[in-house]
Amino acid sequence: MRYKKLKSSLFLLPFVTILMIQADIVFAQNTDDAERVRNALEVTDEVIREARAVVEESRSQKGRMKLLQAETMQKQAWESYRLSTNLRAHDLTLEARRVAYQAIGLARLETKTEEKLTWIIENTKERIAKVRDLIIESDIIANRPMKLLEEARNLLYKSQLNAQQLRYQLALKLAETAHQQAIQAEQQVRQIRILKALAERRIALLERLLERAREQVMEGNFPKLRNQLRIAEEQLVKARELLREGRYRAAKVTLEKCEKNFRSLIRRIPTHKLTDQRNLLDEAYRLLERAEEMIRRSERGMADRRQRALIEEAKNLLTTAEDEIPRGRIDEAKRLIAEARKLLRESIAAQKKELTREQVVSQISTVENLRDEVLSILETCSVQGVPLLIERATDHLDKARAYLADGMFPNASAEARIARNLYNQIRELCSII
Repeated sequence: MRYKKLKSSLFLLPFVTILMIQADIVFAQNTDDAERVRNALEVTDEVIREARAVVEESRSQKGRMKLLQAETMQKQAWESYRLSTNLRAHDLTLEARRVAYQAIGLARLETKTEEKLTWIIENTKERIAKVRDLIIESDIIANRPMKLLEEARNLLYKSQLNAQQLRYQLALKLAETAHQQAIQAEQQVRQIRILKALAERRIALLERLLERAREQVMEGNFPKLRNQLRIAEEQLVKARELLREGRYRAAKVTLEKCEKNFRSLIRRIPTHKLTDQRNLLDEAYRLLERAEEMIRRSERGMADRRQRALIEEAKNLLTTAEDEIPRGRIDEAKRLIAEARKLLRESIAAQKKELTREQVVSQISTVENLRDEVLSILETCSVQGVPLLIERATDHLDKARAYLADGMFPNASAEARIARNLYNQIRELCSII
């Protein structure tokens, strides 16, 4: 019997040993898992502490909600760890860490948004004040820019209200719109200043031309020329009125007609002296008209500034040359005419260069600005046929964009010129009433 018990014990001994070894392995694994989970929990605690510091420095409500969510999940993870449910504890703490990082991201994003919002609001306020001062200093009538500034100011007010309610994204969008409107108003004011300055300079030039033409016409018996002189004088008076009313583009159009009429009048006055010099002057003026026509057709924006400057300089030279001829200073008049012709030929040559994509893009952009200007005056324009002209101009502008997209720059430029001429025609029609 004793032998049987011993034999049974010896038989079970290996199995008991194996079970003991397996138990030791399981215990060791559980110990390793617990250590690994505890390390993960401690790392999450550190991330949550960082998130708490970042969130408390911000005013982000979304960040606070995420932080609270992370803290709740981390608390559950620790409880699971204490209950030795390591797998659940591990999953919970990883999720809590992920949410804590989200809280950090949201808080930092809203802080950055708040800082950007503050900068935009302050910059826009400064720009609004700057533009208003510019309008006053320049003594210009700027109804459209003032309307834009008022809209920008209202948008800033709404933006600040939304910011107080911690709705930063909406506040930022409103502030950015206000900022763009303030920039647009400033651009329009600067354009108006340039238009006014150009109109004032051209009026001064035309007054000199008028005096010269009046003297020459009154010296002889030229009924037709006197009638043309009267029309030119009326145009000049009309241009002055438009300038006083703040209708600067309409004044510019009227002055261009007036100047052309004056120069045509002067060239038609019969002269029995200094014929060669007059012929040279006439040829120079024809060259001037050609250069101006080319510049009007191109409308390439920045690319044409140099050419416009050359044309203006040539005009001044020709005006001075006209003054020198009656005084008998023939050589000086010839020199001035030659210099003017040289400048005009340089301008024409420069404009004949091959079109680039940038030039056509600038040309189309100029036409689009002209279109916006024309559309803004349609409310007060009741001229019959204008809607049809608008439709035609829009069609040509669309074609210009399509040709540009296809890389057909000459075609795009031609369509843009047609659209520009139609818009100018509409502007001229509407400026008459």
